[in-house]
Amino acid sequence: LWIAHLVDNIASVRDNSAIALGNYMRAYKGEAVAKVKKILEDYLPKVKEQPIDSHLNQSMENTTIFGVAAKKLRDNDESL
Repeated sequence: LWIAHLVDNIASVRDNSAIALGNYMRAYKGEAVAKVKKILEDYLPKVKEQPIDSHLNQSMENTTIFGVAAKKLRDNDESL
């Protein structure tokens, strides 16, 4: 999964996959480093083929409210 996410259209997904692979190489060393190096040589050039910003699902509306946004709504609602 980390390898597939190296070419994801969302930059933060690519970033987190790279971090995970770095942790994997640090933990398993030797053979893991050689394996990941080969994969990176194949996958990283594909990133240049993608647009800078993700346009996938840009017409979708985010209707979820959670975390800080939900707390702010509750804090500002006098009926609560």
